[in-house]
Amino acid sequence: MQGRKELVPAEQLDRVLQQQSSNNDTRLWRAILYHLAGKDAAAQEDLRIILDREPLNGPARMFF
Repeated sequence: MQGRKELVPAEQLDRVLQQQSSNNDTRLWRAILYHLAGKDAAAQEDLRIILDREPLNGPARMFF
């Protein structure tokens, strides 16, 4: 969370979510990456998906 978005393999996050769309951990990391890139609408959408599935997900609630 230190803004080192170049260390996050964004392509791999997308690939995992294409294969396993219910993977909340990967979706959370993608939301964080979107947030760091200034893509807040996309980040909020990923967080909303997580919270729809798991309303008490602490990390997603912290960022939402």
